[in-house]
Amino acid sequence: MLFITAICLFFAVAITAAIVIFFFKFHRKQPDAVGIAIHGDSRLEAVWMIIPLILAMAMFGWVRSSMLTIATRLRTRWNVYMIGKQWMWKAQQAQRNEGNQ
Repeated sequence: MLFITAICLFFAVAITAAIVIFFFKFHRKQPDAVGIAIHGDSRLEAVWMIIPLILAMAMFGWVRSSMLTIATRLRTRWNVYMIGKQWMWKAQQAQRNEGNQ
């Protein structure tokens, strides 16, 4: 959880800082000024998509392995009863009677 929170905070701060810096650096000097056309770089676009994909897959893999470890350690069966109603699903977990073991 700390890893995921740290990644989210890092990107939130980095993106906010970039927005503020670019806002002041590239503001329009004159009201009638028009910017020049900029054409994108395919490599930058690829990196912009690949890095978040790698981070998301790393977080997914880490959580998946943790959940599998927990599930194999518990080796218990969780009975959950689902009741479908008109506008909702209701989930109930079976009650365990601890005193009669």
